[in-house]
Amino acid sequence: MTVFMDTCFSGESPSGSLVRAASGIHVTSKSLPAVPFTVISAANKDQVASWDKEARHGLFTKHLLDALYGAADNKRYGNADNRITLSEIKGYLDREMTYAARRQFGREQQATVIGDPEKVIVILNK
Repeated sequence: MTVFMDTCFSGESPSGSLVRAASGIHVTSKSLPAVPFTVISAANKDQVASWDKEARHGLFTKHLLDALYGAADNKRYGNADNRITLSEIKGYLDREMTYAARRQFGREQQATVIGDPEKVIVILNK
């Protein structure tokens, strides 16, 4: 099972804070549980998941879809074998999405990835 989450827990939206007059909470896990599935989320625990106004969804979703449709398997990020692994997706998101968040919003956003880096997520039919 693979789970993709274009979310963050900041309480922020493109229109401002969703929660007025509230103190935030910061939860830190002592260890990551062993899970039998793959998880890819839009941002680290202390980051905001940015919104792509032109694409009309999250910056993570835009770049994740590009990665899944083959961009993560090209020579810059992968090995061009038509099999997109978790590590290729992570490499693509680290470079492209993180750069876009810095350039467009002046903030850090780096995807969180949990799972076997060599797990094949997509096999392309080319």
